[in-house]
Amino acid sequence: MGTNVFLKTGWSFLPRIVSDGERICQLEYHEDIWESLQILFTTLPGERLAHPLYGCDLMQYTFRPINNSLISEMHNTILTAITLYETRIEVIDIDIAKHSSELHRLDITIGYLLRSTSSRYNYTIPFYTMED
Repeated sequence: MGTNVFLKTGWSFLPRIVSDGERICQLEYHEDIWESLQILFTTLPGERLAHPLYGCDLMQYTFRPINNSLISEMHNTILTAITLYETRIEVIDIDIAKHSSELHRLDITIGYLLRSTSSRYNYTIPFYTMED
């Protein structure tokens, strides 16, 4: 067995057919985890009937002013979601910073370690607020 047995493979989201027309596109190892994080951060708790608690409710922060309190709460929300729903990784750090040129944008960068291989990766997502 290889070192990536724990990571395995998964379907891409949205499922798509490979160019040969006979197979579903499969994501392997790190790509599968990256896509799982993408799904986690774009799913609100309550959206999935079979898993009503699954998701990461970042939308609750959309209309809040950008300050240390907001950043701390977002950090805790992100860390909790990853800890509960993406156990294949270990979060090393979460950096939430104002974007340099866009006033209402925060850049969220998550540094993580793949538990099975000890490989380090970063995942960055933009977050936009509607602050006045």
